[in-house]
Amino acid sequence: MKKFFCLMLAIAQFSLTLALAGCGDKSEDLKFGMGIYSYYSSAKDASEDQNGSAKVSHTVAALLIDKDGKIVDIEIDSADNKGEYTIGGEYVAVGDFKTKDEAGAGYGMSQYGSDRNGDGVVKEWNEQADAFEEAAEGKTLEEVKALAAEDGYGIDEVINAGCTIAVSDFIKAIEKAFTNAVSCKADREADVELGIVSFGKSSKNATSDADGVNQIDTVFAGTLLGEDDKVIAMSIDYSEAKFTFDVKGASTLDVSANILSKKEKGDSYGMAKYGSDRNGDGVVKEWYEQAKALEDICVGKTASEIMSLVSDEGYGSSDVQSVGCTIYVSDMVKAMVKAAD
Repeated sequence: MKKFFCLMLAIAQFSLTLALAGCGDKSEDLKFGMGIYSYYSSAKDASEDQNGSAKVSHTVAALLIDKDGKIVDIEIDSADNKGEYTIGGEYVAVGDFKTKDEAGAGYGMSQYGSDRNGDGVVKEWNEQADAFEEAAEGKTLEEVKALAAEDGYGIDEVINAGCTIAVSDFIKAIEKAFTNAVSCKADREADVELGIVSFGKSSKNATSDADGVNQIDTVFAGTLLGEDDKVIAMSIDYSEAKFTFDVKGASTLDVSANILSKKEKGDSYGMAKYGSDRNGDGVVKEWYEQAKALEDICVGKTASEIMSLVSDEGYGSSDVQSVGCTIYVSDMVKAMVKAAD
């Protein structure tokens, strides 16, 4: 009888194991990363008839990668931000910014774009980006790079899918995302999302002694969300674009200058030397270290819970500051909530 009972117990345990294997945790060892490719795309002097202006172009990609190096999910967006200045050397305050994806049909590509595949239809920018994302899914980095022709536009596979715009910036951002990708435990059904916030900051008029600056900062947040809308992985970065000009409204911007994000600058950003010790522990971490602390504390949280991490004055809550993130986080939280909402 005892042997029979043990046998039945073993069979029950084996059946339970099989059942759990069939409907249990579907998570895998995957990688999540975000990459930003930025450059100054134009700069012109002011005249009697028109303000001077300069523009920065940001392309960002966030992606989930499997153990074979193939893209499981991907999101791409782009922000072309323009700053203006007058012939008298004064900066013009910037308004609200929308990314190309956020602009949707309002971006106007379907009206003015080029019909490269000859089907008589030009899709909107967000639709073309979606088409490229679909072409990139399931591919390795080398296979994604092969989607671009020598002229920077897509090969036939991409163009015939309806993406007739240049794709070289997409691929440069994707390449950086692969480089930045870190391991995470996630279900393949997890959603990759992006949140981008741009705003004017620290701008000043030109004087006889110093150039004026119209500065536009952009915060990027890439998020991997689970079925419960909780963050599985988060990546934050920050870019500063400084459009400089003299007292006559002539641009002094070097459009060939390399634009590095704060994370890309690493230790050279200098926050550890000049930052504020707000939590009183005598240590000021570098920007990328503080961003990592903020990313980590967001894991497992929903968008509404992330919103609660910022204080009324724009710095982090006591929980955020206690882990070493003592910088102003309000704008980063806005981007993170966009991505996680």
